[in-house]
Amino acid sequence: MVHVITASDRQAFKRCRRAWDLGSRLRQAWEPDGAAPQIDLAGAVRAALAVWYFPGMWAWDRAIVRPLAFEAYHRLVATWPPTGDAAAAEGERLLGRYFDWAPAVDRFTPLRVESDFQVAIPDPGDPVLALVAADGAAVHYAGRIDLLVADETGGNWLVVHRVGPAWAAPDELVLDERGAAGCWAWAQCFIGTEIAGAIYNELRTDADSRRGGGSFRRTPVRRDLVELERIRRTLGLEARDMIDPALAVYPAPSWPVCSTCAFRPPCMAMNAGADADALLHTSYRRRPPFEQQPGRLGGATWSTGRGAAPPTFGRHHDGPTDNRERGSQ
Repeated sequence: MVHVITASDRQAFKRCRRAWDLGSRLRQAWEPDGAAPQIDLAGAVRAALAVWYFPGMWAWDRAIVRPLAFEAYHRLVATWPPTGDAAAAEGERLLGRYFDWAPAVDRFTPLRVESDFQVAIPDPGDPVLALVAADGAAVHYAGRIDLLVADETGGNWLVVHRVGPAWAAPDELVLDERGAAGCWAWAQCFIGTEIAGAIYNELRTDADSRRGGGSFRRTPVRRDLVELERIRRTLGLEARDMIDPALAVYPAPSWPVCSTCAFRPPCMAMNAGADADALLHTSYRRRPPFEQQPGRLGGATWSTGRGAAPPTFGRHHDGPTDNRERGSQ
């Protein structure tokens, strides 16, 4: 038995413990029942970029790869509700500009795309040992990287695609826990692979970028050994709290968080002293068990590192991981 913690779990835990308790597979594992299809522009753009940077086609003429990348984009867009038509058209224009821009600045070689990892979390009290839950189960950290590349000097970098209306502040990228933890986990999962850091590949969707402000930017953020050690310890401390059966659970009301929270109705019922069980059983369902799934050809799922699961062969898919680690909770 293994308890799996993901980047989305960590984010939800730090944002609001009650929502995390309701939704995490480590706790009650509820999710909205029959949710409508979502407009996920970032996810559709990442699907196109996964084809654009597919290692097996990197030597191909970009004129051949371009329509294949758009095909991957359109496959996801086709699942959106009609209200997403404008966003779909804008995303297509954004990708067109990106495919014109990227060849002149892509000074690296893609090694992996959409690759999953899963690695044992070291005990923060003794990093030589793996963290173990009270029930004796191992505790793993799992996720998916967008892209692994080798630069012109042979250094390995994780590339993180960020799609949004504005540039990230420099300190926001330095403080990015998801990217930093990915650098640590990948090096642990694939022993002997040193990761220099993360390259943040930003694609702006706002109107100002189309008026000459620039639509694309790349920012490398190095992660040295001192920082990787800090990341390891922080991950271990958070994981130890998350698997503690006696952990105190409480809400953290804040409209920027609550306005988009899928658990706002039962949470507000609890705040009013009402029984939320009926609401949970009629409007929500239990999430299926976590299952690590391989990414595209050219990706990798399991390692031979400490605590890794045994490899599986002959299984490939084009969809997101079961826990939506391609970018959304």
